Amino acid sequence: MEFAPAARAGLAITDAPELLSEVGWLLVHGSPFEHGPAYLLVAIRPRPTRAHFDPERIECWCPGSAAAEQATLEWPIAKPPPTYSWGTIKVIDRVAAVNKFASFGGSLSGVRDGQLSAALFRSEAPILAVSGRGDAGDPLAASVVGFFARLAAACGADSELSRDVSAMDPLVLYAAYLVRALELYGGDLAALAAPPRLQALLRSELCLLERDSGASAAAGEALARRLDGAGQERKGVRSWSARFG
Repeated sequence: MEFAPAARAGLAITDAPELLSEVGWLLVHGSPFEHGPAYLLVAIRPRPTRAHFDPERIECWCPGSAAAEQATLEWPIAKPPPTYSWGTIKVIDRVAAVNKFASFGGSLSGVRDGQLSAALFRSEAPILAVSGRGDAGDPLAASVVGFFARLAAACGADSELSRDVSAMDPLVLYAAYLVRALELYGGDLAALAAPPRLQALLRSELCLLERDSGASAAAGEALARRLDGAGQERKGVRSWSARFG
């Protein structure tokens, strides 16, 4: 897997030709493990190099007319939508091997330079590696995917909630995740659910959000409470399953 420390000045789509010259994708996690925004930079080439994982297409969720719609980016990447929505991002190669990531949404940009097309996903909230090529994924990835499953079920059962969530900033969704995760980890089986150091990291992250992005933290708390009272999965929820699967 290809990971990189966050650059102080951040990444731009114009960095793609240099950074992806010898790799298929590059991930900067962002919070809570690193300071600054999160980035996922993915290369698509017309022919595989066979020197590393060679993405052929990217599947993600982007805003639609009424709700988020699945989008596919392939060679050559045309101008992508300016933003993408929460859920999974799948990077797939020519033999159907998949690297899967989870994100709370953010901005999306693309570039083509000769035999390289690239897409850059940027978010103020984390982008986490879920699985891929035998890797177990990031420590919080399973927890975030579980949150997305709960969010998808609630949105599938409540069209008003679905519209509201589609318009929410990534930091609001991230704050809602932190609130629910800390409540889950606060039970009697907390030590089994997450190591104490990880729980402390999440508590610290929520405190930082409350300090630096108070409105987002408050809106996230309100969303978490709405999810507590949301109805159980009903007809129509199946259409959301690919959002987090």
